[in-house]
Order: sequence, then structure tokens, then C-alpha cells
Amino acid sequence: MTIEVKYAESFDVSRRVAPTMLTKSWNNKRFWGEEKTPPRVDRIARFDLKTSKMSDEGASYREQLLDAARRNNSDLFATIAEALDTGKLSSLINEARDALGNTPLHLAAKYGSFEVMDAILDVEGVEVDPRNRLDGDTPLHCAVRYAENEPEHGAFLAETLVEAGSDARIKNTAGLKPVDLIRGENGPLRETLQAGEMAFHLEEEERARGEYYMKQGLEYMTLTDDIAQLHQDDDDDEGSGSGSGSDDE
Repeated sequence: MTIEVKYAESFDVSRRVAPTMLTKSWNNKRFWGEEKTPPRVDRIARFDLKTSKMSDEGASYREQLLDAARRNNSDLFATIAEALDTGKLSSLINEARDALGNTPLHLAAKYGSFEVMDAILDVEGVEVDPRNRLDGDTPLHCAVRYAENEPEHGAFLAETLVEAGSDARIKNTAGLKPVDLIRGENGPLRETLQAGEMAFHLEEEERARGEYYMKQGLEYMTLTDDIAQLHQDDDDDEGSGSGSGSDDE
């Protein structure tokens, strides 16, 4: 019988150094003897660097998800996705944050991790415009910052986010939209962001126009009903009048 145990080799809470995770496979006969049973491992315990307490496997998923986004580890993301249903996975993606308040989507944009970004955006219920705590940046802001050193790939990441519904009009805490963060000449990136802004403006105008015509239509229907009711009342009055005349004769 073989069991797999993961444990932290070392950690330094004061320095906030992440523990080194080792894996050991212990053979029952060799380590525990013929008549002894190895301890049951119900879950993998991890040391939470923020609370200085041991936390359950849920915390491990968060850490792994953030790491997958940083390193563009699509295999690790797929492993996590297979272990959780869609609702839990989307909640995990939306709630997982690093020390600066970055979600996995922020980190994927920040480090150019397209494969993981694409996988995240495919999950139903994922927020595409969360803000981090440091700058109030959205993932789209992060993609534009990344484009300063990687213009083509950064523009591609921004286009992916815009197509997924990211709002290019959102300003960070400095009052800057993603387009305001562009450094140097990056025509494709600027065009993508400007088109994204225009798309939201047109959508809002269309929605407002639809609401206006719907209101007008309801008012027209109400007016039509009132007119029809007046005609019906007139017909009823005429019918009552002719009936009274017949009775008198």
C-alpha cells in the first residue's frame, strides 16, 4: 500500500516566504511495519501565510490558481477545473487574490499568460472587470501595462479581453482608462481600446433607444385602449337610447 503525503519542508512567516511543498510516497511495510496502518490523510494541510494558521485544501486551490496564472500553467489550471464544478470554479477565480489584490485574470494579463487567460474567460460567471487594490486596475489595464514591453502580445491580450466583454471605459484610482496607459506607438492596441469604448457607447445608446420606444409603445397602447373604451361607451349609450324609445312606443 502506498500513500502520498504533501508537507511543507520549511517556511518563514516573518519574511512571507512560501513553503516548499514536497511529496513523499511511503510504503506501508517499510515505514510502518507489517501490523501497523499508516495514518489516514483526509486532506492536504497548508500553512496560510496571511493568518499564520493551517488551512484546508480550498486555500491550496487558490494558491495553485494564482500560480497557474502567473506561470501560464494551463495544465495546472485544467487540473483545478476538473476538480470543481463550474459554480465553485468561477467563485474561486473571482475571489482568489494575491497580496496586491490581483485576481487570476489580473495576473494572466500582467504576465502575458494567454492560455490560462483564455481558459479563465471560458468559465461561465467569471468577472472580466475586477479591480485590484493597489491601483484600481482592471485586467485590461494590466494588459496595456504589459504591452509596454511586449507590444504585439499585449495588444493581443487586450483584444481578447475586449472581445470577452471588458469595459475599456473604466478608470483606475488615478483616473486613467486603459488607453491612457499606452506608451509609445501601438496603433493596434489603441484601435482595439477605442473600438471597445465605442462598442459600449453604442450599446448604451441602443438600450436607451429601446427603452424610449418601449415607453412610447406602452403609452400608445394605453391611448389606443382608452379610445377604444370611449367608442365602446358611446355604442353602449346609443344602444340604451334606442331601446328606451321602443319601449315608449
